[in-house]
Amino acid sequence: DFLMAANLLRFYAVPLFISIPFALSGCIFNAYAKVKVPSFVSFGMAIFNVGCCLIFGYLFSWKLYGIAFSAFLSTTISTIFYPWYCCHVAKISLKRYWTESIIKPLMLLSLVSGLTFFVFKITHLSFELNPVVFTGFTLSAFIYYALAYGLLLTLDEKRHIGDIRQAIMG
Repeated sequence: DFLMAANLLRFYAVPLFISIPFALSGCIFNAYAKVKVPSFVSFGMAIFNVGCCLIFGYLFSWKLYGIAFSAFLSTTISTIFYPWYCCHVAKISLKRYWTESIIKPLMLLSLVSGLTFFVFKITHLSFELNPVVFTGFTLSAFIYYALAYGLLLTLDEKRHIGDIRQAIMG
């Protein structure tokens, strides 16, 4: 049933978008050799997920929706814990980490996406995938990345990206 799969997608997609910016946490855990606590939390979240699957999927009779909701809950809880522990280990401000990794990029993304959809609306473009729509979304992505590079990255980060580009290009 495609409609059911489409409805389930939101439960699986939202935690993914929330957790992507915090993927850096795993690198910090490894770099500081602090993997025991995150491993225990991951194991605990797996047990929590199975328990919630049984409760929501079987006892509440939500079936696949209950399983998807369980995954949503366990991923969201993990996503809240890992940045906190990452900041604790690295001794950096949680507020700064959230601001730099989520709030600023999300605000910029909202602005660029909103303007893109506004332009699509005033030009009466349909959202069917065709070359014009694909080009519009691709252009929007390039604008976002250019603005993010110019507005969100520090001079040291830009220099580091330049060094990586030089190493790749030879």
